[in-house]
Amino acid sequence: RPASIGFAEGRVGLLLLVAVCHVVEWALTLVLDARDSEPETQTEIGPRHTFLGLFSDDPTIRNSLPFRLMQAAMYYGFLAGAFWYCLRGVQHPTQMWFDGGAEHSGSCYMAMPMVNQAIRTVGWSVVVVSGCVVIWNLTGMLLAPPTWRLRTPPAKELQSNVHDGLVLVFRYCTRGTSPTLVMENCEKMHAVLEESGLKKETWRLEVVTDNPVGLHVLAERGMDVTETLVPSSYKCPNGGKFKARAMHWAIANSTTRLRTTDWLCHLDEETYFDMHTVCAVYQHCQKQNAIVSAGEKVYPDCGQGTIMYNTFGLQPETIMTSLADTSRVGDDMGKFRFQFLIMGQAMIGMHGSFAVINQGVEEKVGFDFGSIGSITEDSYFAMKSKMEIDVGVTWIDGYMYEQSPFTVMDLIRQRGRWFHGLFYCTNWGGQGFSLRVTWLLSFMMSTWTLCFAIFAVSLLVRASLYTSCMPDYYLIFWTGCISKLFQMNYIIGFVHSFSPYLEGWPAWVCLFYFQTTILPSLIGLMEMTGVAHGLYLLFLNESVFYVVQKEKKVPMIK
Repeated sequence: RPASIGFAEGRVGLLLLVAVCHVVEWALTLVLDARDSEPETQTEIGPRHTFLGLFSDDPTIRNSLPFRLMQAAMYYGFLAGAFWYCLRGVQHPTQMWFDGGAEHSGSCYMAMPMVNQAIRTVGWSVVVVSGCVVIWNLTGMLLAPPTWRLRTPPAKELQSNVHDGLVLVFRYCTRGTSPTLVMENCEKMHAVLEESGLKKETWRLEVVTDNPVGLHVLAERGMDVTETLVPSSYKCPNGGKFKARAMHWAIANSTTRLRTTDWLCHLDEETYFDMHTVCAVYQHCQKQNAIVSAGEKVYPDCGQGTIMYNTFGLQPETIMTSLADTSRVGDDMGKFRFQFLIMGQAMIGMHGSFAVINQGVEEKVGFDFGSIGSITEDSYFAMKSKMEIDVGVTWIDGYMYEQSPFTVMDLIRQRGRWFHGLFYCTNWGGQGFSLRVTWLLSFMMSTWTLCFAIFAVSLLVRASLYTSCMPDYYLIFWTGCISKLFQMNYIIGFVHSFSPYLEGWPAWVCLFYFQTTILPSLIGLMEMTGVAHGLYLLFLNESVFYVVQKEKKVPMIK
C-alpha cells in the first residue's frame, strides 16, 4: 500500500490505544479507590495527570499488584502499538519490487557504478550504526519499564530502624542572575521537604551562587534555606570554570559543613521535585552507606532518576522546543534507565541535575577539571570517578521536573554545548580516559556526529520513493525502519509529558499530530544545527558554557 495510508491508519490506531489505556486506568483506579485504605502521605506525589499513572497520587493504589500489572500490560501494549505505527508506512522490499521497482532498479546510477557503490556503503554504514543506538534504547524500554515502579518506603519507615546521622542536602547551583526564580523554587521545595515526613535534622536546602539572591527574605519567614556565596576572586587550582568552579568551592566551604557520610542532590535553578522523590533519594543514600559500612565497597555509588519536562505545574514556553525535548524523556526511560539500573554506571554520561552524590566522593574527585572538563562537568565527573575510584551510578525510581529552553536558539546552543563537552569525555578527547570507561560514550558520539549523513541518506531515500533511483531496495526498507524507530523515542516521551487531562483532548490530539507528522523533520534540523554548533566550538577550541534563559523577563514599569 502507499505509505501515507499506512501512516494514517497507524496514527488513528495509536490514538485509540492511548484513549483505551486512559479509560482502563481510570476504571481500575476507581475500583481500587473503593477499597480505600489509609494513604501513606509520606510518599504521596503530584496529582495523576499523565499516561499510565506514573504520578498516581495514592501510593496504596500505585503499589498495589493489580495496578502495577495493569500498568505493565498497558506499557508493553503501547510499545507494541508505537512499534506497529512506526513501521506501518515502511514498504517491504518485495512490495517495492512488484510496485514497479524492477523496471527502474537503480537506473539512475547504472552509468555511475562508483556513485552506486558509494551510496550503498554510506547508507548501510548509517543503518548499522544508527540501528545499534535504536536497539540500545528499545532494550532499556523493554527490560526496565518505567511504569513498574520500585517500592519506596514512607519516611517514617525509612527512619524507624536506621539511625546513621545521614544528612541529605538539596543543592541549587546558580549564577544568581535569576533570583526570583530561585527564591520561588526554594519556597516551594522547602514546603515539599517539610511535608515529606523526613526529620528536620536529616535534610537541608542550599543555594550555591556566584551572586547574592536574597534568601534572607525566606529566613525572615522562618524557612531554613542556606545561601553559600562563592567569592568572585576564587580561582580553581586547575583552572575549573563556570558551574564546576562554584561546585568545587562548595565542597570544602559550604555553610552546611557536611561529613563524608552525608549526601548531596544537585539541582538546576528551575528544578522541582516531589515527596516521593525525596524518599527515593533518601533510600538510595541509606542503601549506599550500608554497602560501604559492610565493606562491600570503598566509596558509594552516585544515583540518578528521570527528569520530566513541562509538566507538574511547569508550563511550556515554546511548543517547538517542548516537543523537541520529548526525546530526552524517551532517552531517560530507555538508554539512561538501562545503563543505571542494569549496568550500574554512566556509560553515556549523566545529567547535571538530579545528580545524587556522596560528600566523600566529591571530596576525593572534586570538580576542578580545568576549563575543558567544566563544559559538561557532570559527565566528566561520572567518567573520572568511575576510572579513578570505581564509583558507578545507580537508578533512583523518582522524577524531577524542569522546563525546556524558551527559544529555538537556546536549544541549539544547549545541544552544541553538550556535544562540545561530551567530546572531551570520550576516548579521543585527549583527557586520559580509558576505553574501558568511555567506549560506549565514544560510540554514541560517533552516531551523533553522523547525524548529517543520516539526514542526507533520509533525504535520498525519500527522493527514491518517488524516482525509483535507489539502487538497493533493502537499504530503503531498513533506513525507513531506523528513521521511524527514532521517532518512536519522541512518541514515548510525548505520552509521558503531555496530558489530555491538562491540555484537553482536542489540544492533546493536535499536539500528537504535529509531533508525529509535521515537526519530526524540523526537530531533526534543530538537533543537527546544534551538532554543527558543537563542531564549530570544537574548531574554535574555546571553553564556552552557554546558560539558557530560565526566568521570564518582566517588562520594566516606568
